[in-house]
Amino acid sequence: MASTDEQTNIIKAAVDWFYHSDEQIFEYSGGPGRGKTYVLDKILEEIALSPLEFAPMTFTGAAAINMRRKGMFSAKTAHSWLYEPIEVPLVKNGKIVMNYKFNRPVMTKKFVPKPLDDYIKLCVVDEGGSVPQSVAQDIIKQGRKIIVTGDIDQLPPVGEPRGFLYNPDVPRLTKNMRQYGCGENGIEYLSQRALNGLPLHVGYYGNAVVIPKSVFNKCPDLYLANMDVVICNRNKTRDEFTDYCRNKRGVAGHKLPTFGEPLVCKQNEWDIEIDGINLVNGLRGTVASFPDPSSIDLKDNTFTFNFQPDNMNQYFQHIKADYKYINMRHEMRNAYKEYESKYSMGTLFEYGYAITSYSSQGSEYNNVLYIQEPMNKRLDNTFDYVAITRARNFLVVVLSDG
Repeated sequence: MASTDEQTNIIKAAVDWFYHSDEQIFEYSGGPGRGKTYVLDKILEEIALSPLEFAPMTFTGAAAINMRRKGMFSAKTAHSWLYEPIEVPLVKNGKIVMNYKFNRPVMTKKFVPKPLDDYIKLCVVDEGGSVPQSVAQDIIKQGRKIIVTGDIDQLPPVGEPRGFLYNPDVPRLTKNMRQYGCGENGIEYLSQRALNGLPLHVGYYGNAVVIPKSVFNKCPDLYLANMDVVICNRNKTRDEFTDYCRNKRGVAGHKLPTFGEPLVCKQNEWDIEIDGINLVNGLRGTVASFPDPSSIDLKDNTFTFNFQPDNMNQYFQHIKADYKYINMRHEMRNAYKEYESKYSMGTLFEYGYAITSYSSQGSEYNNVLYIQEPMNKRLDNTFDYVAITRARNFLVVVLSDG
């Protein structure tokens, strides 16, 4: 495949930067299908580093898996590259928090920086816009040159400024290189309308369909068929889809998730890792082993199961999950996470029949159904853009009533 002029310009600029510039960071941006991975591969080919001489990383596990799927086999989370965990007592308001049931301190994980191996000459950061400022600073402190790519138009990290891709003048790839086999590229068309603050209208757009909510509500199964994931913005909606899908599956009364059910991790467990992929907030997958009721430990409030992330052949084994939390409604979960979960011995999981736009960032799915929901007037179009661009092949958008 021949490079476009803008791809060629970015490749040449990156190679020149690597060999001749004193600047530590080189950034470029592009939406889905703009050839970011192709450009990155060409840059690394021109720089002529061996795979052992650069560290490919992302902030989330899902994005690291996606990076591997595109050929970067050594991709890991930034935490896996940069930190190692140590156990320390949990301190709150200057006092050690005690677990009086067991008469011992509540332990928590503290992550301390670890140096990259001497032979690594370059850090390669994908989905750079999702990297919080604190983590970006720790990457910079490693003293290596850093290439950052990603989509500058996606949602920022929660609770912390972006560490990369915050300069609107960053070089951009604009030409869509992705080819679709189903006529008009509706995913591209709708994503650009969202990106430019324009409304989405009911209609058929080749590989995308936009329908009113009233039509969807009459026959949801018609539109849910063959969808890989449902994306929405509100936890209330996620709970409604969970109820609907578990009822259709015939497991609505089960207090434990059953084999094959989708789950999403809602807690960062940076010390739990398989092959450089951490069990962290937003990682979606399926139950790889039927959790036997005998695995419930009422003393620790946990049950044990195996968890296989989407698009990954390996799975996390013998994960202890919080038994109370997975059975809670969204109204209770925030308070539980804020207080009681600190005393839990289990990881927090929720059902993943639907995920939020925030949780979906860094992931790609063949077929996506997006439930449009107003959230934040300033960011509503960004929520739409993120959800729409998670789809590779086909998209259904259900318009908000508002």
